Amino acid sequence: MAKEIEDLKNDAERIKAEGTKNLQVKSQQIALLNERISEIEKERKGKNDQIAKLEKELTNAKNQKTPPKSIIQPATKRIHIVYILSILALACVSLFLIVKEMRSNLNLKELLQADELELASYRQTQQAVESYQLGEDYYYGRNGKTQNYEEAVRCYRKAAELGYARAQNDLGVMYANGRGVTKNDEEAVKWYRKAAEQGNATAQYNLGVMYANGRGVTKDDEEAVKWFRKAAEQGSADAQCYLGYMYGNGRGVTKDYEEAVKWYRKAAEQGNEYGQYNLGYMYEKGLGVTKSDEEAVKWYRKAAEQGYENAKKALERLGK
Repeated sequence: MAKEIEDLKNDAERIKAEGTKNLQVKSQQIALLNERISEIEKERKGKNDQIAKLEKELTNAKNQKTPPKSIIQPATKRIHIVYILSILALACVSLFLIVKEMRSNLNLKELLQADELELASYRQTQQAVESYQLGEDYYYGRNGKTQNYEEAVRCYRKAAELGYARAQNDLGVMYANGRGVTKNDEEAVKWYRKAAEQGNATAQYNLGVMYANGRGVTKDDEEAVKWFRKAAEQGSADAQCYLGYMYGNGRGVTKDYEEAVKWYRKAAEQGNEYGQYNLGYMYEKGLGVTKSDEEAVKWYRKAAEQGYENAKKALERLGK
């Protein structure tokens, strides 16, 4: 604004100094310029007065600690709102970080607990395996141990009580055969079942035998078939052969020679002499397969080579 006034003054002086013939026009221009200068001076004075008034209000506001409504209060409200929003944002962030840390600590705690359980389970399994292996050493009289069924039973029992399925099955065998303990079919069934329910195929087969023969349990061919099938489907050749027998004789299932042949063959192909003999018999009699002495001789011979006496007699009967 000061520069504008200065420029106008300079123009007025320049016009006065020109001394042209159009003095009247120039005089009018000068008069207009002077009027404009006066207006600008008034505008500047008005703005200076407004500034002074504002400064006075600010001074009063500081002294009274009460902001004037027209100037301070809206700004103060905005500051307060921004401040409150900032506090809320910080609180939310803090809460989020606290919750995140709590979850992290909880997850870490769960992981540690899981690791501890896994370690405890591993140690228990290790103890069971070591006890079972020691039982095997006593059973077979190996690794510097004298054969001792009582000690074998003690070791098997320790491992079995720790949940080791193989030891549970073998403890059942000891009870079924009266080795190292008094013979007890009920106890044998008890331990067979524990191992069978863990998926041990040998125990499933043994439990099936107990049901098929009514040892330690009420005879139940359907229950026998159930356990034979579970073991057979896991590849137990003994169970496959016995399941074939159940189909061939209609015990616990509808008699089905083709199904019998199917299971005998599975056992025979694994080298099971009973499966080989029974498959040979099915071919000799034409049960579930086309009758074939050649195939019968083939399977009888495989069983005979393993020392199975019934297979040797069958070959003699066929003149082989």
